[in-house]
Amino acid sequence: MGLKYVDNFTWSTTANLPMTLTLTVGTTITTNRLTMDGVGSGGVLSNALTSQATYVINVQVNFGQLGNQGSGGMPSTDVTPIMTLCQGGSLGPNVQTGLGLRSDGKLQFYRGATLIGAVSPVALSADNLVTFYDIEYKIVVGNPGSIEARVDGGLQIGPTAINTQNTASAFADSIVIANTNQGSSNCVPKERYNHIIAMDGTGAALNGNFIGPVDVVLLPPTGDGFYTAWALTGAANRFTAVQTNDGDTSYISASVVGTKNTFTNPGLPAGSTAVIATAVWAVAREDDAVTRGFKILMRNTVPTDVLGGTEFFVGPSYNYFMQPYEVSPFTGVAWTVAEINAGIQYGVQVTT
Repeated sequence: MGLKYVDNFTWSTTANLPMTLTLTVGTTITTNRLTMDGVGSGGVLSNALTSQATYVINVQVNFGQLGNQGSGGMPSTDVTPIMTLCQGGSLGPNVQTGLGLRSDGKLQFYRGATLIGAVSPVALSADNLVTFYDIEYKIVVGNPGSIEARVDGGLQIGPTAINTQNTASAFADSIVIANTNQGSSNCVPKERYNHIIAMDGTGAALNGNFIGPVDVVLLPPTGDGFYTAWALTGAANRFTAVQTNDGDTSYISASVVGTKNTFTNPGLPAGSTAVIATAVWAVAREDDAVTRGFKILMRNTVPTDVLGGTEFFVGPSYNYFMQPYEVSPFTGVAWTVAEINAGIQYGVQVTT
């Protein structure tokens, strides 16, 4: 698994950053959901993605209604798009392949505006925040490429070798969330997402395989950690300054290479049985004309400090940055619940 993007939308309204998003098995978490109401403005994931052929998408989603037509180069038949892979842009002629929910509650893939492959044997329900499904599917873009879909861990479609390439390129570089052309009725949104996870066919852990039903757990900063060298502005302490992304009202800042700041977190909730991967999100900008870069810093109780593999360079406007950890950077093998709960700290270090 190459973890490309993970989000449980808790910070869509509260903007808790930096933070860890942990993929765990064995617990149920209630989050602030992303609601797509079917007005044709589907969100696009692109900033953390690269142009590649293989994507594994995992969503936890509730369907408010069935029978919503696609738009923007997707099928005109009665299908509710869930996620769509695109190349070189968001929709229209850039659509490659996606997965949708039919008006009979069954799943089917589409290539551009054409429905492809088999229809899932099991019909899903549409209700008001009652039933959430863990839908996971794999698309390899190409002619032929391949498709496969699972619901709550059970195989529904494929794996099937089939043409999944709708553009001149056998790759995708963006993922469109939903996107439909009919408004909701009776104030019931078409789709509500608890989380979205995007993976590719690489990585140290699963190498493009399915991860099964999981929850994405937010571990926000709850205290100042071992390192507190970044300057504080607009808050009583550093961890509260970064709990809410309020622009230049409250923040931490540093300009000297090597300066570190870390935070504690609440640990995983009771009932967590395994950790698939973790990621740390940060939001940052620069306020001078000098090239500035930072890396995510992790610290355990040994203590050992480990810098993330990606250096993030910042500009004059705030941007979001994600450092994935498919395995523990301290052990080189899979994370464990005990390791997370032992007191892992995360933070930032100036590197340029």
